[in-house]
Amino acid sequence: SPGMAATAPQPLPQQWWFGIWAVHNELWTYSKGQGVVVAVLDTGVDADLPELSGAVLPGADFEGGGGDGRTDTDTNETNGHGTGISVLIASRGGNSGFLGMAPEAKLLPVVTQSAQAYAKGLRFAADRGAKVINMSQGLPGACPSELQEAVRYAIERDAVIVAAAGNDGLNGNPSHYPANCKGVLSVGAADVNARPWEKTERQPYVDIAAPGVNAATVARGGAFQQGISGTSIATALTSGVVALVRSKYPQMKNREVVQKIVASAKDIGPPGRDDMTGYGFIRPYRVFTGELRDMGNPVFEEYDAWAKNAPPPKKDGSDGEQAEEA
Repeated sequence: SPGMAATAPQPLPQQWWFGIWAVHNELWTYSKGQGVVVAVLDTGVDADLPELSGAVLPGADFEGGGGDGRTDTDTNETNGHGTGISVLIASRGGNSGFLGMAPEAKLLPVVTQSAQAYAKGLRFAADRGAKVINMSQGLPGACPSELQEAVRYAIERDAVIVAAAGNDGLNGNPSHYPANCKGVLSVGAADVNARPWEKTERQPYVDIAAPGVNAATVARGGAFQQGISGTSIATALTSGVVALVRSKYPQMKNREVVQKIVASAKDIGPPGRDDMTGYGFIRPYRVFTGELRDMGNPVFEEYDAWAKNAPPPKKDGSDGEQAEEA
């Protein structure tokens, strides 16, 4: 009824992706993420935040902190990177009214800041039933073998792994892992007009683009942040989309989910795939309506080619590096 519509939760003005993706008035008629666990491999989550009340499961800390992931360990100026990412994915509204993409999904926080922790975190998340694994961080270099093996482990357990392409497109443009690992859905950032963000990484591993410019979130302790940009934001919003799809279609396997997400994209760069935005700016509504491009599954075609000749799994190792927030 009109009265009910008037009192329904509405996104904040800073959440411009709700408008261009028709989140609250179209996507949410299909799903709000119920029944889906989204693992957030990051700095941990401020589980006491009202916006995340009832959303956060006990997770793990693979950086030696000994916690369960429900404390944000971020000491940088971002004031709680993992919390901000989690709010974008699954905020219930809380004090700020900020709404996540999938406000009925559950969050599994996993503290990971190094390649070894990434690998352990992926296995941990997969073993605990996470159907979406968000990795809004990265390190420069080729995908380490132990991390690629952990990606395989999670994929074989039906997880969709979403990773940030990186923010160094104007600063050397290095290749980043886990975004460059085979089988990972790698996300670049674009603005409200679906134009590529100038700092988004330009790499052949980029698969799609999503909103990530002049955005907002709620960080540790309830700090409202706005005017922020990065592929970490685009990745979190994409993970939220994946959670909606997995909730609506629980029998749909990970590779089909990824194929449909990519096939929903609108080409926004040079004709065809490009290194800034991949196959284009995703249009989530088309996944539900079936209005998809006629194309294959490039993410899993590349993964299958790797897996065909991959060596037997090895034990996880450590390179001792620390992650940068993408």
